[in-house]
Amino acid sequence: MKNTSNTFKIASLIFVVFSIFILLVFKKYIYKKHENISLKNPDLVISADKLYYDFINFTDSSNSKYLNKIILIDGNLISLDDRNILLSPGISILLEKSTTKINRKEEIKIKGRCLGFDNILMEVKIDKATLVN
Repeated sequence: MKNTSNTFKIASLIFVVFSIFILLVFKKYIYKKHENISLKNPDLVISADKLYYDFINFTDSSNSKYLNKIILIDGNLISLDDRNILLSPGISILLEKSTTKINRKEEIKIKGRCLGFDNILMEVKIDKATLVN
């Protein structure tokens, strides 16, 4: 009887340890560490006009060239709303943090991750963006 009790305790302990290990693996897989794009070097440097032109005229090749790449974009500001910026001719940018330091109609440089082209709104989407001085 005592031998069965010890076997059950050992099996229970192994099960608990194994379960904790599996939970930690899933946590690491699901909750990946936030990627800080502001600290990384850009993969490409491009003007807003050129980026928009490429997506309008060469969508397939632009997707392979720009999609999920960190790019540094310079362009003219059309609008600013909390964390959303629109550059001419049609680059929609979501900033990491809100800012009011930008003057309208000012040329700015922004680094962020390219999400691709939105065919409905006809604009290139950028997220995780930060202003570059």
